[in-house]
Amino acid sequence: MVEIQPDLILATRIHRAEVIPELEKIIALRPDLILAKGTLQKTLVTELETRGQKAFWIYPRTVNDVLDSFERIGKLTGCFTACSTVEKEDGRKN
Repeated sequence: MVEIQPDLILATRIHRAEVIPELEKIIALRPDLILAKGTLQKTLVTELETRGQKAFWIYPRTVNDVLDSFERIGKLTGCFTACSTVEKEDGRKN
């Protein structure tokens, strides 16, 4: 298992699920990567990308969708090996 050092990760929660966040507030944080999920956030991610932000949207509906999301996020963050280990240990994705 890969150990991720906590001092390398800074995550800021901008909003609660039922509220659409303000784009300017997100951009002001100067994030390396923005993760969003759910149907309400799809338009938000498109707008963030238009403004030059690196954003990734997921909407997993099955276990395999979740595992695919792990893999894609792993590739985006450079932690692909750790994410593929999760998939192998889980054994559901084939």
